[in-house]
Amino acid sequence: MKIIFTTVGVSVVWLALWPISAHALKWVPASGQSCARVCASADSSPVVSGIYKNGNPFYVCRGNAQSEGERAGYNVEPSWSNACTVGWGGKEMPVTPYECLCNP
Repeated sequence: MKIIFTTVGVSVVWLALWPISAHALKWVPASGQSCARVCASADSSPVVSGIYKNGNPFYVCRGNAQSEGERAGYNVEPSWSNACTVGWGGKEMPVTPYECLCNP
């Protein structure tokens, strides 16, 4: 039963991501705004990686923490919509400037 559920779960994730082509996704510069607003202003929709406990989506973003290179993170409304929160030094760190991953 567990193996079937895992296979079904992987299939559902694959089907959910299937319409998104890596070539269609684009990084859009953000200036302290929610990725929902940033992507909407670029006539796109934000890429979502999950749902926070407040019911709002985690938007995919990236930022350069401590000048060590771009790394993926999240942007979530309302509390953390003005930065991209990334992992750095064993902690989560809000980073600006950042870019939002949008699906045209």
